[in-house]
Amino acid sequence: MRPKGSAKELEVRRRIAGNLLLEGKGINEVARLVGASPSSVQRWKDAIEEGGMDALKSKPHPGRKSRLSVKQKKKLYKISRSRSCCSWL
Repeated sequence: MRPKGSAKELEVRRRIAGNLLLEGKGINEVARLVGASPSSVQRWKDAIEEGGMDALKSKPHPGRKSRLSVKQKKKLYKISRSRSCCSWL
């Protein structure tokens, strides 16, 4: 299951973990400190050893591009947030 948070927030968490690992902290301790599983921290440690801290950067999510324009997305968001859209509930 994917942890909660934006891609940027999760990247920050990985970078914090990476810095702690580089300071010499253990995998279990880092996992506890950043709220991740030890297996994830081990994966991040392996990635750092192979590609440095840049290996912890967020990667784009695959999938079809949105058919909605930015303007359409904003309009849809406003509609979904307005109280009148759900008055029948």
